[in-house]
Amino acid sequence: MSETPKYKTIRDKKAALVDAYQFLGGWPMSDNDIAAIPEWIYKLHKKGELLPAIENGFWRIIRLGGQQIVSPGDWIVKRSTGNLSVWNPIIFGKIFTPD
Repeated sequence: MSETPKYKTIRDKKAALVDAYQFLGGWPMSDNDIAAIPEWIYKLHKKGELLPAIENGFWRIIRLGGQQIVSPGDWIVKRSTGNLSVWNPIIFGKIFTPD
């Protein structure tokens, strides 16, 4: 599994570091593709919190508050609290920067 670079918020006075992964489409959970995804994404899948959506090429994140659809190009952000959020790539680029 790959390491993901940390990203930090650029609008907060105290920058928070987060893990972020840009979803490019498909379902990379086969044995051949596992090396290309971060370990924290794989763990979400193993816990049943990240699943393929019915629509081909999309993912679903299942949490206590419901589910979110992840479209190709979207960023999945995991904060230090473990909270997940899905960000449109344009907005992500305005709020986060590589650390």
